[in-house]
Amino acid sequence: MLIINQNLEYFFFCEYLNDKIKKNILKFNKINLVYSNNNIKTLFNDLDKISTFCKSKQIRFFIIDNYKLAVKYKANGLFLSSSNKNKSYNNLPCNQFKIIGSAHNQIEYFHKFRQKCEMITLSPVFFTKKYSCNKVIGINKFNLTVKNWRTKSIALGGIKKKNLNKLKMIKCNGFGFISLIEEI
Repeated sequence: MLIINQNLEYFFFCEYLNDKIKKNILKFNKINLVYSNNNIKTLFNDLDKISTFCKSKQIRFFIIDNYKLAVKYKANGLFLSSSNKNKSYNNLPCNQFKIIGSAHNQIEYFHKFRQKCEMITLSPVFFTKKYSCNKVIGINKFNLTVKNWRTKSIALGGIKKKNLNKLKMIKCNGFGFISLIEEI
């Protein structure tokens, strides 16, 4: 198993699962799978497979921005993207259902805090193709930003095999990644 720190949770963001990814997911301790797919043709078939896989391996499973699908497929929770400003997540049916949010700055953090998110991702920590160099937060700014947060924080963005040692300097409760799973 790949373990950076025993107390951290890992969040893998995926659009699909194949055999290689399934094998690499099992190398992590305390991994959570966050599913996002905008392709309606494959959505329901993928959700069936991913839900079954996660239940059989005792992996927590989250769906991005779709509360009804999360309840239908018995996901462990909901991941709210930074663009989701809906305030209707206050009355959830059970305590086991967790809400995780995504923020890129302090203002978006307050939106997610009002949505009752238990954990909030702050991104991008490292360089990614999606964001320019000017948008990268870096380790120091990440630590200063989450210092006074009243929720748990998750580092997200650009986490790869080459910067795993840098993760030890980040004060957070978990890490989120996409491409790291394919590098291992």
